[in-house]
Amino acid sequence: FIEGVWQLTQLYPTAFEFNERFLMSLHDHSHSCQYGNFIGNCEKDRLDLGVKDRTYSYWNYVLQNVNDFRNPLFRPQSSYASEVLLPTIFPQTLKFWLNMYHRFDSGLLPKENTANTLTHLVDHTIALSDHA
Repeated sequence: FIEGVWQLTQLYPTAFEFNERFLMSLHDHSHSCQYGNFIGNCEKDRLDLGVKDRTYSYWNYVLQNVNDFRNPLFRPQSSYASEVLLPTIFPQTLKFWLNMYHRFDSGLLPKENTANTLTHLVDHTIALSDHA
């Protein structure tokens, strides 16, 4: 599912408020057992286990780090806001998620994080327009 959402973010980069880092974090923590949100098979299991009282919430972690998970390209007023986003079904349009599947192979990834660079560029552009 997360891979499918990532593919949609590649097709519609301004339609999502979250970024790739959020999807990778969600993927990692859904398997880490660090947060109770992902323990058990359903909400009833979590209630029976008392997970809410004995573990931390992943969503609190997200809220504390919300700026790290924001998509700098997101445009709430974009034409996608009122549409159903349909994926392109041609195999040649699928992309390999290099940052997910090769993130520990330093020889394949760019040395500078492009998401951070883009975020700083957008912030700088906004600051310049505020002073204009």
